[in-house]
Amino acid sequence: MDRFFLSLNKVEDWIDNHLPYFYKNKKSLLEYHQMTLYGDRVDMKSVDILLKFYNSQYQSLNNLMNSDEIYYRKIEYLALMSLKDYRNSREYRLKILNLFNSGFLHQLLLGDIPLDILLSREHLYAITHDIFYTSIFSKDKSIFENIDQNKLSSILELSLLISIKRKDIDVIMELMCCLSILNIPISDYILEISVSILANSQVDNGFFIYDEDRPLLDKIEDFFPKVYHTTLVANILN
Repeated sequence: MDRFFLSLNKVEDWIDNHLPYFYKNKKSLLEYHQMTLYGDRVDMKSVDILLKFYNSQYQSLNNLMNSDEIYYRKIEYLALMSLKDYRNSREYRLKILNLFNSGFLHQLLLGDIPLDILLSREHLYAITHDIFYTSIFSKDKSIFENIDQNKLSSILELSLLISIKRKDIDVIMELMCCLSILNIPISDYILEISVSILANSQVDNGFFIYDEDRPLLDKIEDFFPKVYHTTLVANILN
């Protein structure tokens, strides 16, 4: 397990060496800037870029989004504003709390939604995004301190087991980040299996294969879209 976490040191170098490819696509570029917000220091340039995109695109698309998409866009926006306008950070965090209390993960914790909904991959991502944005990109975990830790641990364990069964590397990586952000303990056995699957999906020069059953194409231009997201999430874990 220690060897795997040491191997994550290669990930940042791979990302830095392939920055031009992130700039070729708006989606990959925005996700790159999101990745930079995790950790001890915040790149305010990335905050500004993401806020600019939100203001120019997200709000105009509200009528085309479903309620879940609007919910996450609102929490993401408030999290970004909390970083940008730090003098009013408390105000934004209270708004995030109010949104979280009506959101998917909170309803799941209260038992208002049956756990079999986790068989939906979309709802596994809903859990991870709830944690990413509600924690202000890992900067503030106070909302989760008032939550039943045993229930949260059980939900994350079940989510991992479902993703392990599917060998869904991208979701496993996001769930591992959530465990790290919130410092939630889970079964050592489930943790070891998760790490083993991720370790086997890492290519020697740093990046992660999204689906280990699919062979990589020869050219970076062809396989970059399939590997960049999982690799960015791995760098958050790093």
